[in-house]
Amino acid sequence: MPSAGWIAAIVIVSFLGGYGARTFVAWWRREEEREEEEFFRLFGAALTHLAAGRNEEAIDELTRAARIRSDIPGLYLILGDLYRDRGQFDRAIRIHNSLLARTDLSRSERAQAQTSLGENYRQAGLSDRARESYRQALTLDGRSLQALKGLAKFEVEDGHWAEAADLDPEQAPGHDRGVTTLELRAA
Repeated sequence: MPSAGWIAAIVIVSFLGGYGARTFVAWWRREEEREEEEFFRLFGAALTHLAAGRNEEAIDELTRAARIRSDIPGLYLILGDLYRDRGQFDRAIRIHNSLLARTDLSRSERAQAQTSLGENYRQAGLSDRARESYRQALTLDGRSLQALKGLAKFEVEDGHWAEAADLDPEQAPGHDRGVTTLELRAA
């Protein structure tokens, strides 16, 4: 039979172990709360910078926010679009391609990323890749206004007015408003 000393030691170790586990869990929760607060602070600052037209600062804040919450695809969509707007097409393409490599995207998020990739390619002058990206986006979401507009712009540039009118998002089911044929011709 164990001695009273051993029983006391086991009780003390169990108590300290339980106390240590509770302390660790409490610390972990506080750390998660701090990270969450920091994420929202950075994201809010990024939105403020975007609204003020300070894209460089917005990119910095969004990059820091993405380090805290890498599970939010929308951050990467915005970052890629901002790099594209800066003319850094390679970087935008890399970001949107890495987003498409993720397995946790919804069909809608995948369609958005594919459309953004198409716009990257279009602005970089890679027409064939852009068209293919827009088509893939439409395969995922046949009502994607941006993908329809992207393909319609190519048809307008090529002088294919009938095809551009066929792609007119106004004709797509579920869209109340879109690009009109006159707007396509003006593009």
